[in-house]
Amino acid sequence: MFPPLPEQQRIADFLDRETGEIDAFIADQEELVAVLQERREAVVTHAVTEGLNAGAPTKNSGVAWFGDIPLQWQLRKLKSIVSTPITDGPHETPEAQSSGVPFVSAEAVSSGAVDFEKIWGFISREDHARFSRKYKPQRGDIYMVKSGATTGICAIVETDLEFNIWSPLAAIRCGASALPRFVLHSLRSHNFQDSVALHWNYGTQQNIGMKVIGNLSIPLPPLEEQAEIAAYLDRETAEIDAVIADAKEAIEVSKERRAALISAAVTGKIDVCNHVATMGV
Repeated sequence: MFPPLPEQQRIADFLDRETGEIDAFIADQEELVAVLQERREAVVTHAVTEGLNAGAPTKNSGVAWFGDIPLQWQLRKLKSIVSTPITDGPHETPEAQSSGVPFVSAEAVSSGAVDFEKIWGFISREDHARFSRKYKPQRGDIYMVKSGATTGICAIVETDLEFNIWSPLAAIRCGASALPRFVLHSLRSHNFQDSVALHWNYGTQQNIGMKVIGNLSIPLPPLEEQAEIAAYLDRETAEIDAVIADAKEAIEVSKERRAALISAAVTGKIDVCNHVATMGV
């Protein structure tokens, strides 16, 4: 049953006004998220390529996308700062289990950390033991997605939980000359991500080989400065990420409110006439 035409018009006018306000708020929050993400990227990129000392003398890095770097820094290939060769997970599809050892793939790598709510599934302890002969995760390891739409996205292991990884992920384990958190920030910088995009291949999907990853470079300061920069970026990015999370939550709540409002209005659960009258007082 449809309401009479005059009431349909009142409902339509009500929803146009109310959803218009909600949509405008959502658009503002989405713009805020975009601005904050750009700011985050700029803060990280500046710190890992120019350092925190504005007046420090610089030198030409020799790489166009890095430009000048502080005089005491070195441009180092990733393969030269790892304690073990860059590797990946098994190139086979394991049998999924209802429980067992968490098995992590590209979907779980985002926002700089491994999201165990988005794992591929679980594998048997037998498969885990077999896969671990090639690579066994440990705290401080860094993963880079090396195939698919999210190629280049990186995350660090922040847990001692036992798990394993699949072949779309390259595993980078830092050696004595590089602090994992500094390297993570470097790999997430705009300049490094540009270098990834310049070197990946296209087949059925974009991908980048482990040898290519190993030959990509980052500017590397002395260890003490790495620690200072990493601590600064952990603090600054955490603040930005918190505001981004609040804005994204506001967007989701607003979308839910919009959907509920439409449903309530078109099913007669809102007295649009009284609402309009109240609004006009």
